[in-house]
Amino acid sequence: DCLWKFFLPADYQAMKVTEDAEPGKPRQIQAFELRMNIIADATIDLLFTKNRETNAIHVNVGAGSYLEVNIPMTVGDNGYSPTIKGQLLHVDTTSSMQYRTLLEAEMLA
Repeated sequence: DCLWKFFLPADYQAMKVTEDAEPGKPRQIQAFELRMNIIADATIDLLFTKNRETNAIHVNVGAGSYLEVNIPMTVGDNGYSPTIKGQLLHVDTTSSMQYRTLLEAEMLA
């Protein structure tokens, strides 16, 4: 949620309900879904650019970790709700920015 707010800050405008695609028109993406089951120790690098400088967040996780992310790309009658579920084991997260250590945890659920 913090990363989402950093990269895509809310503009606090009322959102319009997304209209359904008409027959014969291009299909509409409903959601971005990401699922990861990590079976061995892994490093995940998240690259981003801030003020024309490329930076990274390095996430080291242990075997047995999993992550499920669902980010809707359409707005329904009740808005939309992104969800992140998972369990990361032996987490060690660092950044290439000034304050290098971001997170260290035995388990993050």
